[in-house]
Amino acid sequence: MQLIKCAIGVVMMGASYAIANPSADIINSCYQRKGVSNDVKMEDVEGAFVDKPSAGCEDQLEANFEGETYGAATCNDNQYLIVANKMFLASQAINLSIDKRIKPGDDFSATRSVWFAFSKGNESYVCMLRTAFEIGKGRGYAAFYLMKHRPAPAKPEVYFYFLDKVDWSK
Repeated sequence: MQLIKCAIGVVMMGASYAIANPSADIINSCYQRKGVSNDVKMEDVEGAFVDKPSAGCEDQLEANFEGETYGAATCNDNQYLIVANKMFLASQAINLSIDKRIKPGDDFSATRSVWFAFSKGNESYVCMLRTAFEIGKGRGYAAFYLMKHRPAPAKPEVYFYFLDKVDWSK
């Protein structure tokens, strides 16, 4: 009986984790910069650099979306995202990259990022799409963060993706 309860618990935990992740339509919409199905709604999220960045920060970009502030900044040599008015260390994003050499928190420039919001049904995410690297071979590839907007989580939920296959030997 204990084994059955344990197995049910593991299945339920896995199911809740799978439900919590962004849907494939949301992920692909961010990656392709457009709604990939009729069910996905897309909005541009326009941001601007702030005149007075937070203490210890520079290059702070902020955008307002449905009453919440989203953005990015470099603070004390670390990359941060602003997720629903909260500073979030980018390296703590859940890494769903297919190439683990490209990970959340790697240097990025807010000036070379584009922002969108995607929603489908009751799920809504803000997408920050950027070049995988500032220079070199990786500059031609995109990486992106998806930040859960609705339903509003108690603490920021941020997912990082790099979906391109790169032959690093060339």
